[in-house]
Amino acid sequence: MKIKLYLFISMIILMVIPLSVFAQSGAKEIIYIGTFSELGSKGIYVLEFDRSSGDLSLIQTIAGKESPNFLAVHPHGKFLFSVNSQGLDQMKQWGSVTSYAIDQKTGKLSMINEQPSYGKGPCHVSVYPTGKWIFVSNYSDGIVTILPITQDGKIGVSSQRLQLVGSSIDPERQQGPHTHSAIPTLDGRFLYASDLGIDKVMIYNFNNANGTIAAAKQPWVEVPEGSGPRHFVIHKNSELAFLAEEMSSTLHAFRVNPTDGSLTSYFRMSTLPKGYSGESYVADIHLNPMGTKLYVSNRGHNSIAIFDVNAVNGNIKFIKTVPSGGDYPRNFMIEPSGKFAFVANQNSDNIVVFSIDEQGILNQTNSSIDLPSPVCVKYLMIRQ
Repeated sequence: MKIKLYLFISMIILMVIPLSVFAQSGAKEIIYIGTFSELGSKGIYVLEFDRSSGDLSLIQTIAGKESPNFLAVHPHGKFLFSVNSQGLDQMKQWGSVTSYAIDQKTGKLSMINEQPSYGKGPCHVSVYPTGKWIFVSNYSDGIVTILPITQDGKIGVSSQRLQLVGSSIDPERQQGPHTHSAIPTLDGRFLYASDLGIDKVMIYNFNNANGTIAAAKQPWVEVPEGSGPRHFVIHKNSELAFLAEEMSSTLHAFRVNPTDGSLTSYFRMSTLPKGYSGESYVADIHLNPMGTKLYVSNRGHNSIAIFDVNAVNGNIKFIKTVPSGGDYPRNFMIEPSGKFAFVANQNSDNIVVFSIDEQGILNQTNSSIDLPSPVCVKYLMIRQ
């Protein structure tokens, strides 16, 4: 009954959103692009999306940071956070994380402050549901860092720095921990850290009062050796979760126990079409707003895999793959109306706009924009 009610409410919300929000006169749709500092990349690129034409236009470039690669928007829409390969002067051995204020009329950014990431090679940042904390994943040394966020958007001193431990079967890529993402649950009670190097998703209880984590009742779930956990997404019904496994190019589905955060594996399959034998690595994963379609990007095969999801019983069905419109789709984003997707193709240096039809299939439009080494896409609507 709970899930059916959720689906009914979601349908009503999505029916209303296009009329009440996306049709607002003067509303701006802003796209933020994180990059690697290669091939002439200057930093973070701020784009404006024109829904009527499907066009993207550059409105700002934030330069000065080396590889501001992964971004996260504060739930209130007032701040943006970026993890950077470049460290601070006093702590150059680590990367850094920067906070930006978002202009509520234009969507443009201005820096607030920055802190060290307290680890090497930061590759992911997520935000606590209330916006009170951020979680930084440091890939190179497998460290999860938790930092507080003040009401005015400043990043405070780290409340905890947790070193993951272990290894797995691949002697080149899994000789030690390589944390790729840390995602809080929708209610903020648990944190899931996906680690490529140890083939585990770590499960933590989160203490909102002091910003610390401790092992949950089930401290981790182990995936098949050589899978390489990367990104993790939780269904809005809070009872299903999905893992993108980079090295094995697989989608792994779990049932979530909302009481203690434990995960139970129930489905796993390739994200590549039958017969494909070329080199490819899974990257990003997202659900559509209804929670009825799941999308995973394949770098190498250069496609987006599309799956049907039954939120009532958890059944998953592979539908098809569609070309990503470029080379090496490292990241992508489904905007809140579920009508458009933006795919960042790292090696072909382009962001491609896709429309999404009623069946949830991505269809490439004629709209794209060339930007060097794009690796992260985030969306924000500025209501005016």
